[in-house]
Amino acid sequence: MAIDFPNSPSTNDLHTSSGKTWKWDGEKWVVVYTDLSGPVGATGPTGPTGATGPTGATGATGPTGPTGATGPTGPTGATGPTGATGPTGATGDTGPTGATGPTGATGPTGATGPTGATGAGAPLTSSATAPSSPSSGDIWFDTSSGAAYIYYNSAWVELGGGSMSPMQVTSSTRPSSPWTGMTIYETDTSRGLTYNGTAWVTTTPVSSTVLTLENTTSTSYTDLATAGPSVTLTTGTSALITISAVCDNDTGTLGSELTYMGVAVSGASTVAASDNYSTEHRLGPNLTSVSTTFLLTGLTAGSNTFTSKYKVSGSRGRFRKRTITVVGIP
Repeated sequence: MAIDFPNSPSTNDLHTSSGKTWKWDGEKWVVVYTDLSGPVGATGPTGPTGATGPTGATGATGPTGPTGATGPTGPTGATGPTGATGPTGATGDTGPTGATGPTGATGPTGATGPTGATGAGAPLTSSATAPSSPSSGDIWFDTSSGAAYIYYNSAWVELGGGSMSPMQVTSSTRPSSPWTGMTIYETDTSRGLTYNGTAWVTTTPVSSTVLTLENTTSTSYTDLATAGPSVTLTTGTSALITISAVCDNDTGTLGSELTYMGVAVSGASTVAASDNYSTEHRLGPNLTSVSTTFLLTGLTAGSNTFTSKYKVSGSRGRFRKRTITVVGIP
């Protein structure tokens, strides 16, 4: 039958069953006595304890347990002595200037100093011709006209008296800083001009004439053998134009064919000749003087050239003593 050994024996423990005795050697049960005789007698007294066996080898160190909670902080120790002062650091940026304080009371006015010597007045020249090397502020009395001038803005400006004529300049010595409405007269071009705020506009009538008798059969505006006449001047956005000629239609009959003289504009503006701005002759083969005056608007301000152009409704038109006169409107 099966032997029921103890579950957790200690070294040298004995176990007896069915007349046999086993001893635990630390690893297994070893038979130490087999009863071949009769029944076991009573257990004798316990013998003396044997000597303690040698200590077994130390087992491997177990894992370190978790760190315990931090103990309370101990009392603060006494303050140590103050260390030596370190070197001075670099100077920081200057802070913003504070608000200006209130102005103090005004001090008493000092005594008035002596009056200085009277300065020299502006140079005055009396002559029939303008001084050759004037300075700003110089005054000139024109003995030939009785007018007085002051030299201002690189030009002689009339003060009054005499003929009260506009400032006299040349086309290359116009005032550099004119005011709107300022009027000048150019001695080299014999033209009067008025400043309109952006440009000088020729306000003196400018005319041109062609005397030769010439003809055309063109039914659209064209030049004759001698083109023009034409004039070129500086205008604003409009100009007053007068055209005239002695003309006829020498191969037509009275009232049957028309003869026209118109104007085209080139330069700063481009305007084609038109019946709306033209002379019109209806008297057939009878040389007759015709003319018209009109205001042409919508121009581009600047230098514009006005040229006479010619056409007929049929047959042949003849023209002579052709004249154009233009006045710029500031």
